[in-house]
Amino acid sequence: MDVVKRAAAHMAAVMRIILFIGFSIQIALGLVWLFCNFGNVQDFGEPDSALYEWLFGLAGKNHRVMYLLQLTAAFWAGNCLCGSLGAGSGSPEGEEHSCNGSGKGSKSFGGLWKLWSGLVLLTFPFALQCHLAVQPYSFMASLFMVLLSFPVKSLRGRRTGSRAAGGWKRRTGRLAGAAVCAGLLVLLSGATDREHREEPGRSFEAAMASRFAWPTIWNDRVYWTEDLRQIATDDVLWEIAYYPHNMEKLQARLEERAGKDGAKAYYLQIAKTGWEIHSSMVIRQIGWDVLGYMITPPVFQQQLMGNAYDSYTGRNYEVMRDHKPMLTRYYVDYACWWFSWMLVLVFGLTAIRMFLKRTPGWRKRMISLICCLIFSGVCSAILAMRGAGIMDYRLTIAVNELWLIWALLQMEQGNRGMDR
Repeated sequence: MDVVKRAAAHMAAVMRIILFIGFSIQIALGLVWLFCNFGNVQDFGEPDSALYEWLFGLAGKNHRVMYLLQLTAAFWAGNCLCGSLGAGSGSPEGEEHSCNGSGKGSKSFGGLWKLWSGLVLLTFPFALQCHLAVQPYSFMASLFMVLLSFPVKSLRGRRTGSRAAGGWKRRTGRLAGAAVCAGLLVLLSGATDREHREEPGRSFEAAMASRFAWPTIWNDRVYWTEDLRQIATDDVLWEIAYYPHNMEKLQARLEERAGKDGAKAYYLQIAKTGWEIHSSMVIRQIGWDVLGYMITPPVFQQQLMGNAYDSYTGRNYEVMRDHKPMLTRYYVDYACWWFSWMLVLVFGLTAIRMFLKRTPGWRKRMISLICCLIFSGVCSAILAMRGAGIMDYRLTIAVNELWLIWALLQMEQGNRGMDR
């Protein structure tokens, strides 16, 4: 048995070396792409968030200043979540100070490893695209990571026996911190802006109509009631059939003619028709959307080859490669290929660590990671239900970075655990 364990430990060491090399290549390509694109503005149009517009105004409308702020926030938030999940912290004190840079845990985690792991997260291509864009997605991802760090700290702190005096104050503070992050996240998304609240189609029924009916809405119109067909004329439906965003035109027409309450009945009729005729296709597309949000790189490749479904991926990638097309192609292709192999390696490394059982606290870290994945899965499912054909990977770059954090935790904890 000792021979098997030694062989497993050597295999794990080789896996960690491969992970280090693979991530280092990603970092090199990402830094070159960052250098070449730092002075450019990606053509995404105006940011669709009043709060982000205000922050951009405070930065003097200077996109370079905004990029620096977004890169700094992303680097700090990534290391904050890593510290909360246990990277470099072998004690409750380390967990307690993982985000503020003090304490025994953060000191052991610091230095070159902290810089390198931060760059791994920073140079994930879909995240770096958002960090170098005048859009709210970078700050939203950073807030999501900080938000996750609060429940993770509470979960790990409770299991490490932090019931001393003042423990309830820390838990209350973490709950308040999570609530503040959630509020800022909603504000940055623009969902609460007045002009958005007054737009047509801002209801659950409208989202279900888009989700269940958009891909086949032109063919399904013959099953609608006569009054609905009179409102939704063929010229409007023809435009919708080509571009999912044009569902807004149908929503505006319905709410103009029938009012907001009356339009909800029509939305439900459209959704019911689409579901009854194409339920298997709808389920398949929802599944692809959830996968696209949670594990973007492999789904991204399928989308570009036309093997998946309609989404915003093609447009996002077109904007990303506008200034340095060849560099962007090699960078994104490598990162997507490496992401898939990274998952294989980290699954193997995790299995070996569970077999050896030599790293203290690995069960608690696994529980924390599973908590993050469940939270991310719920978020991805909600986003997928917004409508069909509008999957946008920029909304969940933080969710994808959780896979990278898992790999970093296995590497860092393995170096301190199995080698010892």
